[in-house]
Amino acid sequence: MKIAKGVDLVFHTGKEASVYNTDGRNERTNLQIVDAICTILDEKVPAQQNINKASYEELITFVEDRVGHDRRYA
Repeated sequence: MKIAKGVDLVFHTGKEASVYNTDGRNERTNLQIVDAICTILDEKVPAQQNINKASYEELITFVEDRVGHDRRYA
């Protein structure tokens, strides 16, 4: 509910044409996001019907880090 409080605060006290960043203390790693997407796809569009894999997670490929690589999104 913290994000809703932030949005409410900006709505009532924010200044027009300003930018506000709010968070819900809900930080996730890139891999957590990818896992969540794969789980949703497995439920909505089963992988075996599209790519002959048991799960979309089987398509995850790990590569070496690169300069500027985002390790997390917040």
